[in-house]
Amino acid sequence: MMIPRPARPLHLSVLLPLAALFGAGAFALVAPPDAAAQQRLSLDEAIELALASNPGLRATLNEEEVADWDVRAARGALVLPTLGLGSGVSWQGAGEERIGGLTSGELGLGGQPSFLFSSYSLGVNYSVSGVSLRAPALARASREAARARGSRAEVDLVLRVTQAYLDFARQNEALELARRQVARAEANLNLARGMEAVGSATPLEAMQADIQAGRAGVAMMEAEQGIRTSRLALLRTIGLEQDRAAVPGDPLALGRIEWDEEELARLAMASSPDLETLRAGVAVASGRVASARAGYLPSLSVQAGWSGFTRQARNDGFILGQVERQAEQLVAQCEFQNEIYRRLADPFPPQNCSQFLLTDEQRAGALDRNRQFPVDFTRQPPQASISLSVPVFQGMERRRQVETARIEEENARLRLREQEFGLRSDIASLLASARTALALAELEERNVEVAEAQLRLARGEFEVGSGTFLQVAEAETVAAQADRDRLDAAFRYHETLARLEALVGSRLRRP
Repeated sequence: MMIPRPARPLHLSVLLPLAALFGAGAFALVAPPDAAAQQRLSLDEAIELALASNPGLRATLNEEEVADWDVRAARGALVLPTLGLGSGVSWQGAGEERIGGLTSGELGLGGQPSFLFSSYSLGVNYSVSGVSLRAPALARASREAARARGSRAEVDLVLRVTQAYLDFARQNEALELARRQVARAEANLNLARGMEAVGSATPLEAMQADIQAGRAGVAMMEAEQGIRTSRLALLRTIGLEQDRAAVPGDPLALGRIEWDEEELARLAMASSPDLETLRAGVAVASGRVASARAGYLPSLSVQAGWSGFTRQARNDGFILGQVERQAEQLVAQCEFQNEIYRRLADPFPPQNCSQFLLTDEQRAGALDRNRQFPVDFTRQPPQASISLSVPVFQGMERRRQVETARIEEENARLRLREQEFGLRSDIASLLASARTALALAELEERNVEVAEAQLRLARGEFEVGSGTFLQVAEAETVAAQADRDRLDAAFRYHETLARLEALVGSRLRRP
C-alpha cells in the first residue's frame, strides 16, 4: 500500500481511527498558553507533517531515488556504448637518453634537448552478455522492492504518529479527570470542614478530606507531567523541533464493529504492506535466479579507438643540427657514388650533389614542423576489434551462484507464505481484541454512571448526617477508578483499531 508523497495532493489511504472518530479539529497542538496567537494542528495535519519531515522516513524514501537511477543505469548499459576521451601533456628534460643498452651519445645522437609532449585518445566500447540482458528486469524488481519498503515505512509512521496522538489525547483526558477530582476533593474538604464546624463531623473526617485533596493535587501534577512527556514524544515522532503546548479536543466516541474476519482477510491479502514487501522480495529473488542462469550465455564485445600525439623539442638548434646532418650525409653519399661512377670502365654521368644542400626554406620548414605542441596532433592509425567469449568452465562458481539464488527465491516464497498464514491469525486476534475492548469500554461507561450515583448518594448521606466521610472517600475512590478504567478501555479500543488498520493496510469503514 502506497501513501502518496507530501509533494502531491495528500490522500491518506491509511488514516487511522482518530480522524474519523474525532473530526478534523478533535485534538490540537497549539502555542504555549501565554503566546499571543494559537496555531492548531489536527491529526490529519500531524500525519501530513510527519510524512513530509520525519527524518527516518525521508531516509527510507531516498532509497527509491537510488533505485530509479539503478534502473536507468541498467538500461543505459544495455543499449548504449561506453565512450572514453583522454588527453594529457608531459615534459622531458634535456640529457642523454638510454636506447636499449646504449645512450644517445654513444649512438652519435648527442645530448637530447628537453621535449614537450601532448596526446589524445578516443575509445568506444560496447559489450553485451546474458547478465546485462537481465539487469534491467532485476533493477526494476529492486525498485519495486524499494517502493514497497517505503510504503511500509509510511504505514509504520502513520501508526506511530496515531499512537503518539492517542497517548497525547489520553493524557489530556487524564488531566481533565484529575482536575475534576481536585474540584470534588476541594468540595469534599469544604463540606467536611463545615460539618466539623457545626459538630456534625469529627476532626478526623476533616483530616481525611484534607489528605484526599492533597492526593488529588498530586495526581493532577502527575497528569500534567504525562502531558508534557506525551507532547514531546508526539513532536519527536512527527519530526518537529519547536516547543508547543497541547489542549484536548472532543471526547472519544465508541463505534460499532461490523467487519467479519473473512472480509478483513481478503482486504489484507490485497493491500497489506507486509505482504507487498515480501512479494517484492520474491520478485527480486526471481530476478537474481534469472541473472545467475544468464551467466552461462556468451558475451559480445566491440571496441574502436582513435589517438594522436605531438612532440616538440624546446631547442631549435637541435632541430637544425638534425636536418643539417641529414643534408651532409646525403651530400657525402652523393659524392661517394660519383667517385664510384668515375672509376668504372664505362663511367656513369655524375650526379649533381648540390641539390642535397640545405636551403633556408628547408631550415624554416623543419622549425615549423617541430612546432606541434599542444594541439597539432599527428594521428595514429585507428583500431577496431570485435570479440565473442563463450564461458565453458569456471570451477562450479556459476552453478553455486545459481543454486544460491534459487534457494534465496524459495526462502522468500516461504516467508511470504508464512506471513499470509500469520496474517489471518493476527487479524482474528486483533478483531477479537477490538470487540472485547469495545464491550469493556461500554461496560466501563455504565460503571462510571453507577459510581457517580454512589458518590452522590454518599455525599447526600454525609450532608444529612446519616453517613460518614469515610463512605464519601471510598465512593470518591471508586468513582476515580471508574473514570480511569473507562479512559483505559476507550483508548485500548482505539489503539486496537489503529493496529488492525495498519495490519490490513487500508482504512476501515466505520458505522
